[in-house]
Amino acid sequence: MSHIFISFATSNSDFVQELVEECRKREHEYWVFSERLLGGDDWKAEIDDAIESCRAMIVVMSPAAKASEYVTYEWAFAIGTGKRVIPIIIEETKLHPVIEGKQTLNFINGKRDWIGLSNAIELEASGSTTIRVPRTTKQPIKDAVKLLDSAKESDRDEGIKTLAEYGRNDPVALNALEAAIIKHSIHKIRLEAAAHLVDLDALSYLRSQEAISFMISILNAGFHSPTIRGKAASILGKLQNPPPQAIEALVKGLSSGSIADACASALVELEHVHCFGSLLVTPTVSFPTKLRIFQLICEKDTQETVEILRQSFIPMYAQVLPNVEDVEYARLEALGRSKNPLSLDILIEDLKNSESRNQLLKIYSSLTLKGGVALPRLIEELKHGKSKHRSRLLFIIGEIGDKSALEALREMSNAGIADAQLYNAIDKINKKSQSIPSK
Repeated sequence: MSHIFISFATSNSDFVQELVEECRKREHEYWVFSERLLGGDDWKAEIDDAIESCRAMIVVMSPAAKASEYVTYEWAFAIGTGKRVIPIIIEETKLHPVIEGKQTLNFINGKRDWIGLSNAIELEASGSTTIRVPRTTKQPIKDAVKLLDSAKESDRDEGIKTLAEYGRNDPVALNALEAAIIKHSIHKIRLEAAAHLVDLDALSYLRSQEAISFMISILNAGFHSPTIRGKAASILGKLQNPPPQAIEALVKGLSSGSIADACASALVELEHVHCFGSLLVTPTVSFPTKLRIFQLICEKDTQETVEILRQSFIPMYAQVLPNVEDVEYARLEALGRSKNPLSLDILIEDLKNSESRNQLLKIYSSLTLKGGVALPRLIEELKHGKSKHRSRLLFIIGEIGDKSALEALREMSNAGIADAQLYNAIDKINKKSQSIPSK
């Protein structure tokens, strides 16, 4: 069985010429009656022989084809002999119930899904299952593998579902899902297999270069639907230590409005903090995704996330949390917990610039959380900073209450740089020191 039989009404010959050219380009051998039959041939016998020996049949469906007794005979004969039929619809047509049950390809109004057709041909032409399993495999798994090669989409969906169910306890089913990602000709099957492996927490089966390359190719290919590309992005976001090409594809996808949120969610899953700032101002990224980004910025303690916690970014956060006070509270609390030296610089910068009493109280609280780690910098600011910040700095030093600050404060007092606020700070530290029980 080597060729594809093309069944059509003569009024659709122009489209068939286009179809034949595509078959030639993709090296699919075809059989068309106008090219094969000569004068005097027994055309019915020739057609019957061609159908019986074909790999699969493409039937070009239109109102004219539906009305044609010859076309109806050809596809009915093909089905009767166990051949699989691939209907291409080129004009709106009420299909025969038998044909309607097949997976059809929509070529109406100039649509041309040649890749989909080529995939369908390869699938239909396979004389054995695409995926091989051991002879000792459980019968339901064997049956599911066979269903993956069915002409009916519902059968293929059932096959994937069965493999996923057995994959909870049977590694053979997991191996079959992995093989489907690498070997199957239909992209939807490959993506569904990958998605089920993610759901089963079987990510080790997604680490092959072929599987990852496939996900990246789907994400980069603009001709796929946003749903399919979004699913590929989601799967990439579940991988541990994805290759740089995967990150590049996800970042590139941010510029595509239809899949921007899916790519952003994947980057959040991967905790790729380098792009968090830009994600917050990307209009096509959804509110829930932005909220998760903001939460991660507050949770993570890296140079990149702390830098994004500068006060200048507050307008950006307003897109995430409409209440600016909530944003400020979360921001300052994260800076107070941070062990990164940059966080102290940012808090002192905020301390100098703040004009809001509520904000000042939150800054005081965050700097107090720093404890003794913050003292050297606070005292340095006290010695060399502007006088208007003096009371704020002394208040925080007193609240921290660490005895290591006493020597510097007394030196300032002895040098004549003393006032009630300095003495209050010294007094606070002494009282807190006395309240600490001796060991």
